[in-house]
Amino acid sequence: MHFTKTQIAIAIAMAIFFGCGNPSPESEAPKSSEPTESAASSTEKPTFAFVTNNASNFWAIAKKGLNKAEEDFDIIVDFQQPPTGTIADQRRIIENLLNKGIDGISVSPIDAENQSDFLKEVADQVPLLCHDSDAPQSGRLAYVGTNNFKAGVEAGKLIKEVLPEGGQIMLFVGLLDAQNAQDRKAGIEKELEGSGIEILDTRTDGVDTAKARANAEDAMVSNPDLDCLVGLWSYNGPALADAVKGSNKVGDIDIV
Repeated sequence: MHFTKTQIAIAIAMAIFFGCGNPSPESEAPKSSEPTESAASSTEKPTFAFVTNNASNFWAIAKKGLNKAEEDFDIIVDFQQPPTGTIADQRRIIENLLNKGIDGISVSPIDAENQSDFLKEVADQVPLLCHDSDAPQSGRLAYVGTNNFKAGVEAGKLIKEVLPEGGQIMLFVGLLDAQNAQDRKAGIEKELEGSGIEILDTRTDGVDTAKARANAEDAMVSNPDLDCLVGLWSYNGPALADAVKGSNKVGDIDIV
């Protein structure tokens, strides 16, 4: 993703928030054990939250876009990352934001199916967006991000370019519960139909870069005829490259 595209995406998201306005006076924010002053009223600027699905360096680019949005729209954006990339972490962050009186939230759901009910509750209280990975049944106002199925199709085309005669590949991703991971995988599978390319397995690492590399190393040892490693999330590519280099298989195994 290029920086300019990220800026545009975040600007659109902030514009959608403004179009919805603040919750009506009749609506009540979640109660905490002690009274809290709303973030917006304490700063006299609308305050929004951008919640990622993990702590990958990928999000550093998005944070630059958020900083630009703060300048362009005269707002405050609270950038939050679940340190372990778990649903529990993400929920805790969102609940804390609601208790602070946030004016709107944009989130990359970790597990759309199992988080939709909770996100519906969030959407009943503040304007809600999804970014990077969607949760269509969450009541969110809009999804800002890539069409991940089409992204998977494009990845499939690249795989066919490096393996024109067919071969064996393996997919690597943090979590398959995330909608973006499912859609990218489905796009790859669709594009590879009838190509003679076999997907041996999809290995997950729980958003652990060390495990991501270990998964790739194990895959190459366990499958000596493996031709290509395919990373579905941002950090998978570098982890796969490290594994291939460390296994002295540069030039023998392709990476997409």
